[in-house]
Amino acid sequence: MSNTERCAIGIDIGGTKIAAGLVSPDGKVIQQQRIPTQAHLGGEHVLQTVRQLIELFLRQAKALEKTVSGIGIGVA
Repeated sequence: MSNTERCAIGIDIGGTKIAAGLVSPDGKVIQQQRIPTQAHLGGEHVLQTVRQLIELFLRQAKALEKTVSGIGIGVA
C-alpha cells in the first residue's frame, strides 16, 4: 500500500461558474480553480470542461504525492 496521503476532487457546477478543488480528508482545500460555466455553449461543452478539471486535479494530486480516493460533483 502507498504511503501517500489521500484526498478528493470536488466539483460544483453552477449556472455561472464551475468551482473545483482538491480537498484533504479534513476538508482543507489544497488546490482550487474557478472557471465560467459557459452553459450557452451546451451540455457537451460543460461536461468536457468538467472532465478537463478532473484531469487537471488528478495530475496535481500526483505531483503532490496524494492519492485521489473519490470525486464528488454537485449540480445546480
